[in-house]
Amino acid sequence: MNNFAPTTIIGLTGGIGAGKSTAESFCENKGIITADADRWSHEILKNNKTVIKKIVDYFGQFYNVNPLLDTGVLDKKLIASIAFENKKVIQFLEQLIHPIVKRKATEWIKELQNNGVRMAVLIVPLLLESSFYKNVDVIVVIASRQEVRMKRLKEHRKWSEKQILSRMNNQMSEKERIEHADYVVENNGSIENFRNNFYSVLKIIEENIN
Repeated sequence: MNNFAPTTIIGLTGGIGAGKSTAESFCENKGIITADADRWSHEILKNNKTVIKKIVDYFGQFYNVNPLLDTGVLDKKLIASIAFENKKVIQFLEQLIHPIVKRKATEWIKELQNNGVRMAVLIVPLLLESSFYKNVDVIVVIASRQEVRMKRLKEHRKWSEKQILSRMNNQMSEKERIEHADYVVENNGSIENFRNNFYSVLKIIEENIN
């Protein structure tokens, strides 16, 4: 049992290409502890043998393909090409991976509390679409217009418009995300403006917990 004050967990989310990774770097520059649910998911897909086997069996049974590369790792491009055309595949993958990620998030939060950390940021792309929002105290949404996000994704990830839209269509709309937010950070202009907007919101949250 410790006597530390509770840790305030900021749930950071936003549409694909909104700027979540950039916001994570802003947190790191301020010495704020972060965790990325996407990173946990990638680790699970890479290292969890039970999950890998279930995915191989599923794609073999329903799509007659082997999603394993010659190196023994999952072919994420193949899986994505099938998943983003079929909501049932996305549901299968989420039901398989999300419970493990949530356990990791719970362990992470418990460790922060045991170490007396006052505030930390949990980055979850599907924070609002899933029940992840129940694990956080404050919801911060990075808002960025669709055309701006598409431009970023084409430039940085070299994705086609079809690839981008297939992913966007499986996420909550910008309007819905904003409706559920405690704070909204605009990211439609320069990185300096984004940084200033983000730090302003963090300062307000910090002042409210002190």
